[in-house]
Amino acid sequence: MGIIGIFEKGGVMMYFILAASIAGLAVFIEKLWELNSERVVPRGFVRKVQHLLERHELDAALTACKEDDSPVARVVAQGLRYINLGRQEAREAMNDVGQMEVRRLAKWSSVIGVSATISPLLGLLGTVLGMIKVFVDLSQYENPSIGVLAHGIYEALITTAAGLPVGILCFLFYTYVQSRVDRLATAMEAVAIKVMDIIEPEGDQQ
Repeated sequence: MGIIGIFEKGGVMMYFILAASIAGLAVFIEKLWELNSERVVPRGFVRKVQHLLERHELDAALTACKEDDSPVARVVAQGLRYINLGRQEAREAMNDVGQMEVRRLAKWSSVIGVSATISPLLGLLGTVLGMIKVFVDLSQYENPSIGVLAHGIYEALITTAAGLPVGILCFLFYTYVQSRVDRLATAMEAVAIKVMDIIEPEGDQQ
């Protein structure tokens, strides 16, 4: 029996498990592309802005931020807009934007987490429903053979066998995405601190 045959034997729950796996994989692939460090914290941009700030060219640095479509550029730009109000205000402004950018980076990752959670449950539900069907069918016979029972149980267990690996893989995908978001958030925070230290070292505050 081929994969398609096994899939069909698993019943309707196999379609729900398949949908969960497709959704989780699709979001994971999209996040792999979106969470590339060069898209979030491009090194060339960071070096350029630091160089401009070291030369006290704040307007040029702000222009560079506006021209770059990366999360860290939006964070730094917000700090430069508020720097005239003081280091603390600029830090708070960058922190607010940084939190928004982190939420944007994590957007839709919950789909992977949901897929990881419900896939084993869908598999278990499919097995329970399959077992109910087996025993309902067996009740029609006075002396059912062990072969009929074994075949029915085998078909009922297919959904559990499908749901568990999907759940495990999606859990690993979700964990990886969350760790990437955390690392990139830390990297953006480090850049923000470095920018503030260049513009207004803490020892220079009044």
